[in-house]
Amino acid sequence: MATNTVVQAGGTLVSALLGLATFLALTRGLGPSSFGDYAAAAAYLSLPIVIADIGLTAGVLREISASPERTETAMRAFLPLSAAVGFTSVGLLVLVGLLVPFSEQTKVAIAIGGVGAFLTLITLALAVVLQARLQMHWFVAAGILGRVLTLGLMLGAFAVGFGSRAAVISTVVGIAATFVIVLFAVARQVSLRP
Repeated sequence: MATNTVVQAGGTLVSALLGLATFLALTRGLGPSSFGDYAAAAAYLSLPIVIADIGLTAGVLREISASPERTETAMRAFLPLSAAVGFTSVGLLVLVGLLVPFSEQTKVAIAIGGVGAFLTLITLALAVVLQARLQMHWFVAAGILGRVLTLGLMLGAFAVGFGSRAAVISTVVGIAATFVIVLFAVARQVSLRP
């Protein structure tokens, strides 16, 4: 348990430093106006990540921690439910975001970033297995690699003159990479068929 905690603490520090580097790249690469649109979309899309879980993850974590033999059964029931709740909440939020009077650039960022918000929810749902089995090194490594990929893509996009749309796509690609790594780590241990 101590190793798991140390890995998470170290990962949080590295992630924070990568987040700072990404923030600096974004502010320089986008400028004040476009960065404001990006930040508005990112803040708006963080809502479903907080709301959509509705305590499901904590309940499943408690269940599989108390009865490890039920891990596969619980995850096979939980993931489809989590995906349905996530898809619905993110979909509704994106739809509302496209209807309210945001700038056009913010609306584009919300539409593209919605994919990232959904993948984040599913990644967090999958991470329950890693958390229960004290294997958070997979989650931490996936998060760091995703952030490094995001930063690299963003810097490359800005170097060739792309703007905010490329920044959002870079973020979604990094989130997708994190998802794939966590999915790989969990699927090796537990069948995820519904």
